[in-house]
Parts: sequence; structure tokens; C-alpha cells
Amino acid sequence: MKKCAVVLLFPISFSIFATTYYVSNSGSDSYNGEFIDSAFATIQHAANTVSAGDSVLVLPGDYQGFDLRGVDGTESNPIVFMAWGDNVRITSDNTVTGRDGINLEGPDWVVIDGFTVVGADRTG
Repeated sequence: MKKCAVVLLFPISFSIFATTYYVSNSGSDSYNGEFIDSAFATIQHAANTVSAGDSVLVLPGDYQGFDLRGVDGTESNPIVFMAWGDNVRITSDNTVTGRDGINLEGPDWVVIDGFTVVGADRTG
């Protein structure tokens, strides 16, 4: 008796081209950000780099805030900014608005999780 396997193909609910970027106080914005050892130094540089489905993992430390605009995630491929651990703090305003710890203007389907914003003038 022969057995036959049936494979059903469903649309993939995540982008196969999504990238995880890392940000670290010991990083450099001249790095590619794709590994802990080659992490970006600023969250803003990661925000300027991401596209739908990408994730940004921020290692513990104090950081300048960031501004995100001109890029959208999607329902199935959100853009994610996530603090790695409990000690990731935004301690100064972003360089774009100069008044906000974290500023989003217009992007859809963005997840921001785990950051502590300290002393922000407006949003955060």
C-alpha cells in the first residue's frame, strides 16, 4: 500500500525578508545592526532603516528617543521596537522634534514595547 502526503500551501503571514536589528550603547551606526556584535548605536538609526515586518531589539541602557515617520508596517507584518529586558530607558528627546521621547507621525502597524521614558517634554 502506497502512502501519499498532501501539502497545502497557505500564504505566509510574515515577511521572509524581515530583518531583526539590534541597538546597543556599545554599537555604531556605521554597522549593519543585524547582530548584537554589529548593533546600531541609536534607536533613531534603526527607525530610519526599518520597513514592514522588521524588528528592533534594544539592549539595556539609556538612549536618546526616536522619531518614526514615512514607513508603515502591515497587520501581518508590523514594525516592532522592543526593549530587551527591564532596563531600557529613553532619557532624552529625539533629534527630529526635539520635544518627544518617542514620536510617531503617520505610521501604521507599529508596536513599541517595554521602554521606560524618563523626563519627556511631551510624548513618550
